[in-house]
Amino acid sequence: PDQPIWRMFSEIVARLPVNYPRARDSSSKGRARLWKNIEHMQESSSGASRYGPWLLLCKSRFASFSASDESNIKPEDLDFFKNDWEEYGDHATVESIGLTDGSKLMFEYALLRKDGNFIWPREAAAKAGRLRRVADEDVAFRRLLRGVDDNDELIKGHSPLIGKLVDAMDSSGRWYQVEITAVDNIVEGSND
Repeated sequence: PDQPIWRMFSEIVARLPVNYPRARDSSSKGRARLWKNIEHMQESSSGASRYGPWLLLCKSRFASFSASDESNIKPEDLDFFKNDWEEYGDHATVESIGLTDGSKLMFEYALLRKDGNFIWPREAAAKAGRLRRVADEDVAFRRLLRGVDDNDELIKGHSPLIGKLVDAMDSSGRWYQVEITAVDNIVEGSND
């Protein structure tokens, strides 16, 4: 329990080498961070980032690791990695960050994008999920504007648009948030 967190991180890197081409930059270094499973713990959140039952340890930080095809770290790189891991752990111990026997950890490594920057897979998935929800909401609203439901059937009676808040532009080009209070249905070919 009194082992420094950097030592545990180094053990993970040594025992579970990452040999994936997109996990390293041109200098064969990758980025990683640790997550703790809190599914069965009665623990208050200390403001750390959470994704489902996982809590990010050492928030807003990452540690570098050797992601080369070689199994051992070169002696000249050992000091760099040790200093980086100590900085990542911020002098915390295994016990001080709340790890006990039976704790589940996840080692997440970043992937290199085409533009040369790293991205965290969990954050990319969350961003894609948000974008998908916004797109789905947009499609549903456009259907309501056309006066059809999810099955492309005409909506009869009271319009579900009434009472919705939308962004609208006035004649001077300024945007306001407004509530829809009335809907006029215009039939093609009519003079109304």
